[in-house]
Amino acid sequence: MRHYPQGEPIRVRSRGDGRPLAFAWHGETHQVDSVEDVREPRVDWWAPTGEIHRVYWLVITHRGLVCEIYRDVADNGWYLGRRWD
Repeated sequence: MRHYPQGEPIRVRSRGDGRPLAFAWHGETHQVDSVEDVREPRVDWWAPTGEIHRVYWLVITHRGLVCEIYRDVADNGWYLGRRWD
């Protein structure tokens, strides 16, 4: 597994409800074949820097790549958080 603590920026094409359909990373487009899990934790609401609000999607691509991607609600950006080899 590779973990990207700061998140790797990605471009995502999604449905109206936010479900990712495909994402582009390092010049390659990855079609999302299935969504295995969705979670929306809100953490550090007590921290001086403020709350972190993200929506995480565990996806499997059409090539069998397993990734955790997330949308940062504050900046509306999408990021790759982890990928499994």
